[in-house]
Amino acid sequence: MRTKKVVKEKIDTFTDFKTGEVQKEISSMVVNIPVEPPYVKLYIDHICLLNNLPKGMTTAVLMELIKRVPYNGELNLTAYTKRKIAKSLGIKNIKSMDNIISNLIKKNIMDRIGTGTFLMNPNLFAKGCWSDIRKLRNQYLNLTISYQDNGYTMNSYFKPKPISDSLEDNKK
Repeated sequence: MRTKKVVKEKIDTFTDFKTGEVQKEISSMVVNIPVEPPYVKLYIDHICLLNNLPKGMTTAVLMELIKRVPYNGELNLTAYTKRKIAKSLGIKNIKSMDNIISNLIKKNIMDRIGTGTFLMNPNLFAKGCWSDIRKLRNQYLNLTISYQDNGYTMNSYFKPKPISDSLEDNKK
């Protein structure tokens, strides 16, 4: 297990106020703290968006995709990666994988932002520090929850800017 070295220095000085003589000094301590391993956060309070997903393979594929989410939330799915996931889950053909991915897109679990590139919904899945996750949420998602006497409704709009628009913004 990797650790992070943290040096805490504290000096307590006990002085005799009559003579001004230092009677006792207590100094520093070094502590090794385990570094947090890589993780993916799953936001439980918004997981109800997943309730309408078909059981079985869709959930299994989703869990495999979540494992591969990098810190920026953009998931690159090559044909090789899809075949590898399909084989590990016992899915016989890639078309089934593509159908599951299409269903995840329809349910706002992820979005296609380029050929073979997807963005996971940062209100549901994110990896990294909270400030970066908040930026992703603000940039890509509009989530509203309305509470009524008999329950609540949730609406989510998940449309990231196309990459070409982002490049055009940078030219201005």
